[in-house]
Amino acid sequence: MNGHWWSIWVAWAATLVGAAVLVLVLPDRALQLLPLLLALSLVAAFALQLLVADRVGLVLRLTASALGSLVIVLVAALLALVR
Repeated sequence: MNGHWWSIWVAWAATLVGAAVLVLVLPDRALQLLPLLLALSLVAAFALQLLVADRVGLVLRLTASALGSLVIVLVAALLALVR
């Protein structure tokens, strides 16, 4: 494992903060905006990986980043539904 895995944590943290803001500040519009957040987080994660990473393990890191972001958005959607 090389030192570029931190970029996944940055992408997940940004997605988590965005989801928390949507669910807490805009609970009535959170379900409509969460797919946009997921799309933005995936594009940002892809760009970040291309900027900082070498090509070894790129697909694995992109997959991990995408799956983590998807889980964060799905949990936020469930919380928005419960609220």
